[in-house]
Amino acid sequence: MTARKYSSRTTRILIAALFLVAYIISLAMPVSADTIPTKTFAEDSQTPTLIFAPATPSTTPTTTPTTIPVPKPPAPKPKPEPKPKPTPKPVVKPAPVFISNHRLSMGSRGADVIRLQRRLTELGYNPGAINGRYNMHSCYAVVAFQKVNGLSRDGAAGKSTLRALSYPKIIKARYKGDHVEVNKALQVLLIVRGGKVTKIFPVSTGRHGHTTPSVTARVYSKPGYQYRSKKYDGIMTWTSFFYSGVAVHGYPSVPTKPASHGCVRVPIVDCKYIYNNMPMGSLVYVY
Repeated sequence: MTARKYSSRTTRILIAALFLVAYIISLAMPVSADTIPTKTFAEDSQTPTLIFAPATPSTTPTTTPTTIPVPKPPAPKPKPEPKPKPTPKPVVKPAPVFISNHRLSMGSRGADVIRLQRRLTELGYNPGAINGRYNMHSCYAVVAFQKVNGLSRDGAAGKSTLRALSYPKIIKARYKGDHVEVNKALQVLLIVRGGKVTKIFPVSTGRHGHTTPSVTARVYSKPGYQYRSKKYDGIMTWTSFFYSGVAVHGYPSVPTKPASHGCVRVPIVDCKYIYNNMPMGSLVYVY
């Protein structure tokens, strides 16, 4: 009996010693990454046994960081190269036209007057025959030139007029086709053919209170050489009526400013030429 008690006690002490030694060894040993100590119990014994089981790999999916591409700014559009500006052609100013070194007026004669008459004819004015005599034809042609070029309207070719004859202003027709135009601002009448001015004459339109109407009309009556106006008791030469009693006609007095009763006065020396170039039905523009 004593021997059994002794044997049982000794067995327990040995088991406890072994357990203590195993525990101390397990604490001294390094735990690997592949094993994790787990505590289990035998089915028939309540004595705990230390078992090193392999670690279960984590099933949590690892998230790889995604890189969001940053869009590149659009490349700048190439600027178009500026086109080279064309080199302007040099303006060649025509040489001055020599007419005379002194003033020409009524009664002047000679080569200087011939040059004046030729130049006026080239520019579309009507100095009459190119005969070297400064007469009424030449005087009225100079007046018309002075009106178009904004010069003093004295009918004499002085320094300003002679200089302007080299670089004159060119008057153009406002309308196309064949017709007659009366420019009240400049006080001139234009014979137009094919839209181009062929002749320029001085006129005197209606004065204040008798203004010549601005109209587009047609010639409706041509009484011939002379026509007596009952209303004004005057003789009109080579008359062409175009609007309600208003006519283009020759008259002895043609001032450089508006002075008529409403008609368009033209010089006696020019009126027949104008009459012949204003046939029945022809258009007349007054502006």
